[in-house]
Amino acid sequence: MTVQPQVLVIDDDADMRMLMGALLEHLGARVDVAGAAEEIDLVKLQSTDLILLDLVMPTGVYATCLQRLIDSGTRAKVCLLSGSSAQALSQECARIDACGLQTTQPITKPARVDALAALLATLDHAP
Repeated sequence: MTVQPQVLVIDDDADMRMLMGALLEHLGARVDVAGAAEEIDLVKLQSTDLILLDLVMPTGVYATCLQRLIDSGTRAKVCLLSGSSAQALSQECARIDACGLQTTQPITKPARVDALAALLATLDHAP
C-alpha cells in the first residue's frame, strides 16, 4: 500500500492555495493550506513531507512563515513557488538550506501538473 505524501501549501493568495490543493489532491497527496505564519499547524508540520512556499508574499509574511518553519525543526522538504528569476530562486534556496531546511528544485508559477507530479515522486513515503 502506498502512503500518501502530506503536503503543506503556504501562499497568501486564497485562489492559489485552492488551486494547488486541488492539483495535489488529484495527484494523491493529503493537503493542508496556510495563508500566514499563524495558520501553520506545528503539530501537523511534524508529519509533513513537503512544504510548497510562495516566495512573493506581502512584506514580512514570507519571512515570518520561513522563520516559523525553521523554528519548528521540520524535516519536510521546502519547494519555493514563484514567478521570480532562476537566479533569485537559486539564491533563496541556498539561503534556506543554510538555515537548516532542505529545499527541492523550485517550481515556477503557474505550477504545471507534471512538475508537481515529478516533485511528489521524489518524496520518500516509507511508513
